[in-house]
Amino acid sequence: MAMILKSGGMIKMPTFAPEYLMAMAALAVAVSQILLKFAANRKYQKWWQAYLNTKVILGYALMGFSVLMNILAFREVNYKWGPVIASSSYIFVLFLGRLFFKERLSWQRLLGAGLIISGILVFSL
Repeated sequence: MAMILKSGGMIKMPTFAPEYLMAMAALAVAVSQILLKFAANRKYQKWWQAYLNTKVILGYALMGFSVLMNILAFREVNYKWGPVIASSSYIFVLFLGRLFFKERLSWQRLLGAGLIISGILVFSL
């Protein structure tokens, strides 16, 4: 537990395990990719509007935030777990794409997701 000073005394703040922080970073990357795809699928009147809009700015901000979360997590987590946890972002993108864009889950995509999940399971045993 992290401690924060308050005028009346100490307050206990919950801390996250670095593995959870990395998983949240992978989810943030997936959400940022969805935001960027929303922005890319839209037509703009002027060329600069494709780069300076809320979805693009928020998408890149989330990517930057996920980099910071990974940097903080790598201070504590064993380095061998980094790529394993980060690969879960591909799974998140697959299902978020289905949810928001009605993308088809072909057998190739499901096979790829299954290989990623099986790799994570084999690595974690």
